[in-house]
Amino acid sequence: MTLVRYRDFTCAILIDTLGRFLLQQRDNVSDIVRPGKIGLFGGHREEGETYLQCIVREVHEELSYYLAPERFEYVGNYDATDIDPEGSTVIHGEFSLPGVCPSKESWSLRERFSSRN
Repeated sequence: MTLVRYRDFTCAILIDTLGRFLLQQRDNVSDIVRPGKIGLFGGHREEGETYLQCIVREVHEELSYYLAPERFEYVGNYDATDIDPEGSTVIHGEFSLPGVCPSKESWSLRERFSSRN
């Protein structure tokens, strides 16, 4: 019998006031997904938590900076199935873009992401 696991995550596309992407370098420890890699801020959704609650919590935990839920705008999602020797993992993730960036470059990027839905 094949084991099926479910993994829900959320992440944010963070852009500073100068229009630069803010990325996270993950800790280089073996018990996390993609150790040492560079990626977006975010993480796994806890039981009973909405995707929005998750990204607000994750950004606050990782940056020690609180962004209110109403500052986030849903951009899109990702669905996939990973197959590994122990079974398969069904993945669902949601991406958000916080509306916190006053520069022209970041707002035009926001419009491009929003038009993909």
